[in-house]
Amino acid sequence: MVNSLVLANALKRAWPDCFIGWAVHPKARGVLEGHPAIGEIHCVESLAPAALRRTMEEVRSRGYSIAIDMQHLFKSGLIAFLSGAPRRIGFDFNRTRELSWLFTNDKLPPHDPQRHVVEQYLEFARHLGIDDARPEWRLSPSAAARERAELLLPDGRSWAVLHVGAGKPANRWHAPGWARLARGLSAQHGLSVALVGGPGEADAAREILALLPPIAPPLDLVGKTSLEELTALLERARVVVSCDSGPMHVAAALSRPVVALFGPANHLRTGPYGQMNHVVARQDLWCSPCFRKKPCSHYECMPGIHAQQVVEKVAAVLRERPA
Repeated sequence: MVNSLVLANALKRAWPDCFIGWAVHPKARGVLEGHPAIGEIHCVESLAPAALRRTMEEVRSRGYSIAIDMQHLFKSGLIAFLSGAPRRIGFDFNRTRELSWLFTNDKLPPHDPQRHVVEQYLEFARHLGIDDARPEWRLSPSAAARERAELLLPDGRSWAVLHVGAGKPANRWHAPGWARLARGLSAQHGLSVALVGGPGEADAAREILALLPPIAPPLDLVGKTSLEELTALLERARVVVSCDSGPMHVAAALSRPVVALFGPANHLRTGPYGQMNHVVARQDLWCSPCFRKKPCSHYECMPGIHAQQVVEKVAAVLRERPA
């Protein structure tokens, strides 16, 4: 969703008077709230018939003329179909899943499915006749979120923000690696370290902290911020280290230096856009990328990433992008 903001901005640049509504899961709403390109947010609480009917009645009342399915899943295709929009644009057959192609009546021309998703989303703008579409996110936390972030990460220190989670278990790095990385960043580069993540990563944060000496431990902010406050924290980071995750894309959209850890996912398609040389990936394994959601029986890709590799990559990034 973060990366698909480039399409909303391209549409609004080309047609300033167009009205853009966005159907989104409630947990991701915080990324869109207050965004200058978005006219209305439609929260899809559930696909249960009664809940979906209420949402779609609201959507249809706006009279949208075009529905764009960028997620290319059954649920997103269904919402596009039920929106009432006469023109429903989606990816070509080979770039869709779960029969979502059945719900669209205008499809993009076939293209490389391994291109970065940002480039794939901008194809929709070009399909609509916008030739100068370019990546632009325009993420901007509120003043209140920035004030909160300033209290948590005060000026005068260089912060390395470590996002210790990932939506898919197979994309997560292990606690010993994060602990050794935190020690290395502090000892070798003098960086102050903060751990961030959602409530589901609280146990991982406790495991990481238990492996570190109690003197001057990393700042533990895991599960203690809203999505907008997390965005403001990432905005203040000197460098961000993350697995393949939403916050990784937020940091890249904010133009923060990002070091990304990849194993089963394809970094060429979903890595931090514009910073692909900052990815630490175990692409030398015969089975990678496998796109698994859960670790396999011979899980080596993420455990095979060594903390010193990441420390050295951070050092290279800091040399490349001085404060």
